[in-house]
Amino acid sequence: MLHRYTNQFLECCRLADFSIRSRQALTARLNELENFLKTNRIRSVNRIRYHHLVDFKTDYNAPSIHVIKPRVCTLRQFYHFLTLHRVLAENITAALPYPKIEKTVPQFLAQEEHKHLIRHFTDRADAPHGPEKTCYHLAAWHPWKSAGKFASIGSLVSV
Repeated sequence: MLHRYTNQFLECCRLADFSIRSRQALTARLNELENFLKTNRIRSVNRIRYHHLVDFKTDYNAPSIHVIKPRVCTLRQFYHFLTLHRVLAENITAALPYPKIEKTVPQFLAQEEHKHLIRHFTDRADAPHGPEKTCYHLAAWHPWKSAGKFASIGSLVSV
């Protein structure tokens, strides 16, 4: 029974001009949902409860946080479609929270590491291949760039 609704939903997404990759992602997530429901012997959309969706979101195939978020998005879109077409009376996914994906903190070089790298490039400036090539590599690698302004190389090299 779910298969019929997923096909209608995906056709609606096609008519709404969703990209092919978006429709493929929705198809994959809905297939996961269908497999989850089969393993739990749920055959009707009307028998799916909020706790089933929470279990699917967080436990089915041990998903990472980067899989959970698209699952929630897919469930919300699909259930919105089902309520708009009056298959279900209410959208039980409205209260389903999105997981918070923590931002990763970028790693920066310490000032001593910057000095070491600059010394390395300035020492290579005296190399037989000439300073032009070394200066090009030094310009391509610009760790001293800060807020759109360049710090002087001399202030970074001086100890």
